[in-house]
Amino acid sequence: MLRDGKSIGIFQLESPAQREMAGRLLPNRFDDIIVSISLVRPGPLKSNMDKDYLPRRHGKKPVHYLHPKLEDALKETLGVILYQEQVLKVAHDLAGMSYAEADGFRHAMTHDRTEAEMEKMRDSFISSAVSKGVDRKTSEKVFEQLAAFAAYGFCKAHAAAYAELAYQALWLKCHYPAEFFAATLSNQPMGYYPSRVLIADAKRFGVKVLTLDINKSLDFFTVENGALRISLRQLKGMSEEAIKSILSEREKRQFTSLRDFILRADVNQPIIENIIKVGGFDSFDNRENLFKQVPNLIKLRSSLGRRINPLIEDEESANPEPEAKTNTDMMKQMLVERDLLSLDLSAHPLDFCAIHDKYIKIRDLFLMPQGKAVNIAGSVIRYQTPPTRNGNRVVYIIMEDGTGIADVIVFSDVQEKYGQVLFREGWLSVKGKIQKRGPKATSILAEELTPLQYKDKVLDSSIC
Repeated sequence: MLRDGKSIGIFQLESPAQREMAGRLLPNRFDDIIVSISLVRPGPLKSNMDKDYLPRRHGKKPVHYLHPKLEDALKETLGVILYQEQVLKVAHDLAGMSYAEADGFRHAMTHDRTEAEMEKMRDSFISSAVSKGVDRKTSEKVFEQLAAFAAYGFCKAHAAAYAELAYQALWLKCHYPAEFFAATLSNQPMGYYPSRVLIADAKRFGVKVLTLDINKSLDFFTVENGALRISLRQLKGMSEEAIKSILSEREKRQFTSLRDFILRADVNQPIIENIIKVGGFDSFDNRENLFKQVPNLIKLRSSLGRRINPLIEDEESANPEPEAKTNTDMMKQMLVERDLLSLDLSAHPLDFCAIHDKYIKIRDLFLMPQGKAVNIAGSVIRYQTPPTRNGNRVVYIIMEDGTGIADVIVFSDVQEKYGQVLFREGWLSVKGKIQKRGPKATSILAEELTPLQYKDKVLDSSIC
């Protein structure tokens, strides 16, 4: 699952860089997660640690140690200094420092220092190593490596703590996906992806998603017979007071009709209307009839002062027959869900736009070979501009089309040409070529960026 890039929603492992690293590293043991978390840091990537480590990991380059005394410290990372703890071990094994002295040495190397201070540390390390039988040339090379990596090395204990949480989250997502998504969605916002992307991912994991229901939804996302139930809290405009009132009344008995709900629950008219729009009262009547009832029921509640008279309590409503929906109805419902729930439940916007003949579905990109020319279309989730080795700005665009997520890389020449389009919110069309940086690491090198159009109009929320 991790190797296939299915780590959306996973602590520390869901970013584009981590998903790509998983496709390059192909982790098969817990320690690989520690390595991945340690490698995907600005410092290690800028200093080419990945290019040293990954070929050795896959047997494409031999593991090499500058001196036999380094093997004990660097064997677990195939001769690459990756962890801060290894700096201590190398200083101890090669130069004979105590671990307290070695930690002071590591700490000094990870902070800004003058040329004179660096030279003093260098001379001290080399003279100590030479006194322990290491030749001067090797001692100098080892110090150069330590100086290069010490500032970037990640604390293994820190990475291991992260990795344990990440592995637990992966296990839950793999074996209990509904429960995993219920917990993750109940704690938004966090991580890289909005709730609608997590919902789409849940569907790809085979989780059925149930819409908000006034008699079943709780304050947070829940699991019902393996399906995921949308929470009351997800509704736009829903207040804590309204949630408490709904749940308090429901503990006494379930609501039997819209009339019963309005007379019992302390919920204002805008929230009631939003619940109707997303289908929260669909078990009582169709939405058109429900809307017609609201004004009179609000007046009735006001005249009663919310004192429920047993003589006017409602009889239980029969379940209405489901209405046949046209394509226009379904599109309107999709837009309502996007607006009020920030989710794509019943459909995705691109389902209503006849554009798929021009574009490859994102889920199929991973089957494409290196260098294959492709066109994709989708909505922009977010942009990233991480630090690079040469200092040039590279923009990463995370896109989705309802079938999956694509990582698009935009270099400076394309940025200059399509600058007005690049950071446009909403929908994009991307023409580019497949880049394979590993057996399962797929991205797109962008060549052209244009606003996505449908029927000669730029696609936005008012159209699709």
